Amino acid sequence: MPLDLSLVPLLASDADGIWVLIPLAAITIGGVGAIMKMVMNHRERMAKIGMGIDPDAPPEDGSTGARH
Repeated sequence: MPLDLSLVPLLASDADGIWVLIPLAAITIGGVGAIMKMVMNHRERMAKIGMGIDPDAPPEDGSTGARH
């Protein structure tokens, strides 16, 4: 993916316009983190199903299933 040249003046300018990139970076990082969590939960669920374990069943050891 080529660099969008419309961002170059914003990045090369003084600190007046750089404040826009901070919330954009936070939103992007948060979105990527949420997607990664969903993918990992899906893979774990599919692995349980593949091993013949009911992923919706409560844990047998009496714990709540909460991760620490």
